[in-house]
Amino acid sequence: MGWEVWETVVVKFEELISQIKADHKIQKIVEEPLSINTFTTGKSTGSVNAEKYLIRFLDTISPDDPLLDSLYEDLAKLASYAGDYDKSVQWYQKGLALQSQKTLSTVSEINKSNNST
Repeated sequence: MGWEVWETVVVKFEELISQIKADHKIQKIVEEPLSINTFTTGKSTGSVNAEKYLIRFLDTISPDDPLLDSLYEDLAKLASYAGDYDKSVQWYQKGLALQSQKTLSTVSEINKSNNST
């Protein structure tokens, strides 16, 4: 009976290790920027230029689109990954400016709401 218990423990342990490895792989993918994750910077898809397509997408969405924050961040990460740190900083600054604008807008709305009560 002792051997069966050990065998069960080992099997469960191996299942847990397998699940941890799978979760770790998923987490690595999630932490990559969308552009790198989707296009792998053009390496696996030949001549795909991720930046070109993301900028084209940027031109099609409205300034208040909730995806805009993520898009700026992905463009910044992609530029950084490609070694273009100046462009990366520019994209991060655009994202920060957008976040600041949203924060100021939210604070303004809260103040208006508090003043009207």
